Amino acid sequence: MMDYTKEIERLQKAQSQAAAEQRETAEFFADAPSDMHIDDTPASSDLSDDADYDVPQALKPEVMATMRKGVSIGLLIIAAILLWYAWSGVDDAWDGYYLRPFQAMFVLVPLIMVLALLGLRQMVLQKLQSLQNGSSASIDDIKQRITSTLGWLPKTIMALALVSFGLMFLLPRGLPVGQWLGLAQPIEADATIAGVTIEAATDAVAMDAVKQGDGSVAPNAPKRVGEPTTLLEAVEDGNTEVVKKLIAQGKNVNVDYPAGHPSAGLTLLHAAVGDEDNTLDIMRALIKAGVKVDAPSTSGSFEGFTPLHAAIFGDHSEAVKLLLSSGARMDAADKSGWQALHYGGFHSAVESLPLLIAAAKLQKVPIDVPAADSNGETALMKAAERSFLRGITLLMNAGASLNLVDANDQSAVDYAKRFNHHQAVKLLCMLDKNIVQKNLGANNKQPRPARGC
Repeated sequence: MMDYTKEIERLQKAQSQAAAEQRETAEFFADAPSDMHIDDTPASSDLSDDADYDVPQALKPEVMATMRKGVSIGLLIIAAILLWYAWSGVDDAWDGYYLRPFQAMFVLVPLIMVLALLGLRQMVLQKLQSLQNGSSASIDDIKQRITSTLGWLPKTIMALALVSFGLMFLLPRGLPVGQWLGLAQPIEADATIAGVTIEAATDAVAMDAVKQGDGSVAPNAPKRVGEPTTLLEAVEDGNTEVVKKLIAQGKNVNVDYPAGHPSAGLTLLHAAVGDEDNTLDIMRALIKAGVKVDAPSTSGSFEGFTPLHAAIFGDHSEAVKLLLSSGARMDAADKSGWQALHYGGFHSAVESLPLLIAAAKLQKVPIDVPAADSNGETALMKAAERSFLRGITLLMNAGASLNLVDANDQSAVDYAKRFNHHQAVKLLCMLDKNIVQKNLGANNKQPRPARGC
């Protein structure tokens, strides 16, 4: 038989132990804070949406707002810089008629980059907002979207570069966009009308101010009705008597022709230059009244052009004498760095060049003075370029050297050869040989030929 006594004792012992454990638990919670409680929900439910560890510290709302603002402003600044760069290249890409493909690429590429940046900015701001709101977006996701968005940009730039290079070789002048828009085609400087280049014709018109004879500034202008009332008008008409009368009245002789006038930027002395008696008389009257002998022109085409240059231009030897005797400087240069000797060599000033060489020696101006802003050309190079044989002889006898070169390593002989002036080449080399032989004197050494001979 089963021993009920022992089983009853075991059950009683178990009940006593359970009662003791319950008392201990009750005593523990009796001593605990009043707001403490036991959460019976499963462990997995502890990850609530608003728990602090759901959003990383770097992505909290205030930090996210700063990040979004920084990205937005930074991308807008970069876009503004690219827009400025594109705008600065518009003048090089478009001349009002032709669109130059290569230069246009430096305008189009920054504009494409601006569009890409604006799209990228919108996408990044949206992703950061989603990340802040606790969506499944991540920083790695944003990086991936940026890479995919900008992936097409290098390929587009490369394609544009290849197309622009191809068009540059096919259409050196550029795309005639003006023709498609119905605009007037510009006249080119090297275009010819009746065998005369536009540039040469423009220079001839600008030099109406130094027309030999009547001192007229605008010879094609209609004759003035009545007596001139200003010095500008009197000199323009070549009216010696009125010029002297107005000077006696105290009129200012140091004035320029105003903007809009055919001789704008030139002085009264420029306009008076000539070899005729009336023009020389006007020049003397102006010089006596205190006109600035070396006053340069402010005209765009002839900036720095002095009255002496004007006299050499027309080979007005008497005017050259008068100006030099009145203190005109041989070293006065125009905007291209040309001085009086350069004008004498280039314009074949047969009568004036001997006067200029003598004045250069007196004023200690070198015969081989280089043109400061025109590749360092010398007067001998300009004479050789024009096949001015008399000028070549005068300059070389005065000490001009054949061994000097310009900024492009070209000598006077090279200038003559470039324009197929065979007589000039022969004369240059012959004179150089004779001069070297003369300097050797009794020495029978064979003279060393000059550069290019």
